[in-house]
Amino acid sequence: MASVRGPGGGYRLGAEANEISIGTVIAAVDESVDATKCAGKGDCQGGTRCLTHTLWRDLSSRISDFLNNITLGELMVDNEVLEISDRQDVDLAVNHGFSRKSTSTAPIGINVRS
Repeated sequence: MASVRGPGGGYRLGAEANEISIGTVIAAVDESVDATKCAGKGDCQGGTRCLTHTLWRDLSSRISDFLNNITLGELMVDNEVLEISDRQDVDLAVNHGFSRKSTSTAPIGINVRS
């Protein structure tokens, strides 16, 4: 990601959308897909590993692998994602007074059709 300051500023992709995995996007905003209760530390039950820790750890790994193998570019051509994006644009315009044309005052939104 690259930031642009000033009116009309915001964020721009630092690479082609087909080169950016969803896992990379999640990591860039300091989020986690860790499904364990203990955040992977293994102290989930009184300072020791719980009975299902390995299952949750393995699930986290599979989710991470899945997200690392989907690109932003793939989502940008997914019809279901496009429909939801359009619906959210309408919601912003109707309920919050924002439109695509007023991007200088609107919060940063993501519309894959723009």
